[in-house]
Amino acid sequence: MKKIDNQIPPLGDNRKRTNKSVRLYLAELFCGPGGCTLRFGKSIERIIYLSIIGGKTREEVVYDKIFYKLESAEQMKKTVAFYRGNGVSVQIPVYVDSSHVKYKSFDGLSLNQDFDAFPFIDITKNEELRSYESIKKFLNNPNYFFNDETFEWELVKNN
Repeated sequence: MKKIDNQIPPLGDNRKRTNKSVRLYLAELFCGPGGCTLRFGKSIERIIYLSIIGGKTREEVVYDKIFYKLESAEQMKKTVAFYRGNGVSVQIPVYVDSSHVKYKSFDGLSLNQDFDAFPFIDITKNEELRSYESIKKFLNNPNYFFNDETFEWELVKNN
């Protein structure tokens, strides 16, 4: 498999920390009437906190005053494979020139494939998850297509 050679890893913020920190991506699902995109966008560096939920210890980070579960790099590969398998476009940041950032969709991304995985947090809003749930039955279903004129999913008519 071809490796993405200009992928941008999560970057630090050049602050000195006395506690263990991690560089990570922010993952967010965006949905419109015709489909969804999972974007591994901005990168941040945060201190890792340990919490106990249901008797199990998990790592969390704070972003916008909210604690989020820290997902592993291996989970990033699984998340990409899950969403790609369900018809969702996945975007990863890449360098276009020496310093310009662009988000590139990779239609062929799979579990073992050509991108570097990093820790991440999922900051998807609840309304986006509800949108995904409402249209996921149409994504990757050859019996339906999205009509750009009416902005609705329609059943394919067999002649």
